[in-house]
Amino acid sequence: MVPFVLFGLDKAAVKVQSPLHADGMYTEVINEKFHQPTLSFGELVGFYLSGEKPKGVLEIEEMLKVGTTLTGIGELTLDTDGTVTLRPPSDNSPYFLSLTDFENLRNESCNIAVFWKVLAVV
Repeated sequence: MVPFVLFGLDKAAVKVQSPLHADGMYTEVINEKFHQPTLSFGELVGFYLSGEKPKGVLEIEEMLKVGTTLTGIGELTLDTDGTVTLRPPSDNSPYFLSLTDFENLRNESCNIAVFWKVLAVV
């Protein structure tokens, strides 16, 4: 995925770099299609003998729609040309892009932390 630019209501722009390195769901599924395989008799016998059973391929198309509110948590930099850029933190801190607001994202992260703490105690 290539970097993209987000525009605010006041026409302020923020360039988002490395969106695939971000945690969180920030795209919406716009198309989902399942393709069943067409296999020959020889392929069927081969799969039967190997124990594999191909079901097919699931094709999912996702995109960030125009007008979507996006919350980003990462490192903000101001480039020499005046461009504000959101990128993964240089100190390896978490990098988030999410469709939810900051409070929900924080609560979600706290719940995950509590889960792992409880699991570590058990």
